[in-house]
Amino acid sequence: MVIARAYRRIRAGDVAGHRRGMLLAAGLQAVFLILYLTKSVLYGTTPFEGQAAIRLIYLVILGAHSLAASVTAPLVLVALVLGLRGRYDRHRRVARWAYPIWFFTSVTGPLTFLLLYGFGRPGYGVQALAALVQGLPGAVAAIGTTWGPFAGAGGIWTDPGLFLTQVLAGMGPTLAALVRMVTWA
Repeated sequence: MVIARAYRRIRAGDVAGHRRGMLLAAGLQAVFLILYLTKSVLYGTTPFEGQAAIRLIYLVILGAHSLAASVTAPLVLVALVLGLRGRYDRHRRVARWAYPIWFFTSVTGPLTFLLLYGFGRPGYGVQALAALVQGLPGAVAAIGTTWGPFAGAGGIWTDPGLFLTQVLAGMGPTLAALVRMVTWA
């Protein structure tokens, strides 16, 4: 967590490190916000289709996250401007409120993502991850027989086509699960 590291920098008296960290955190948050809003405008929202009990937990966390995010955005902006202008007394007063809310938002954001895409879309997320893990032994076995110290006679060095064929055959289920996880398709 970039903001936690930046906070530790100021507690250690490293103003320059704190400034760099908070600017990086703000930049990353801004990039995320732009990407998230663009995705929402182009594709809409993703409904939670998982179990009702997990959906309730998801909605509570999402509500708290959304409220905190809408409060923290202007607070963080004000704190950044005050800090960059050298108004440290006012910066500290605003940052005392901004930092814990920003930290909460930074934790609950990925948590809502995990809940939505890990549990909220049957056949995806956790289920796709399980399929990914189940396919790994075949891929590892294929790599182990053709490459490195476990290579058979010649291995990858004499027959790269054999290597690729074995690896792709072993990774078939893994690749399918990975594609489903990444594309959410």
